[in-house]
Amino acid sequence: MNPNKKVAVIFTGGTISMTVNQDTKAATPSLSSVYIISLVKHIQDFAEVELIDFSVIFCWYMDPAKMMDLK
Repeated sequence: MNPNKKVAVIFTGGTISMTVNQDTKAATPSLSSVYIISLVKHIQDFAEVELIDFSVIFCWYMDPAKMMDLK
């Protein structure tokens, strides 16, 4: 790992975290930030990654109030 490089990834859920619910056949946010970042092979060779779990919501629920919380 390069100790001089640090990256924060803010996880807001949404499309990238969706899977299809087998009961309802609907796509819903369900994958964790840890799982998603684990798909990026060898990321630890480039930087120290800090995951920040802000929310797991559909994008249309990201209203101005949540945007202000995120800022």
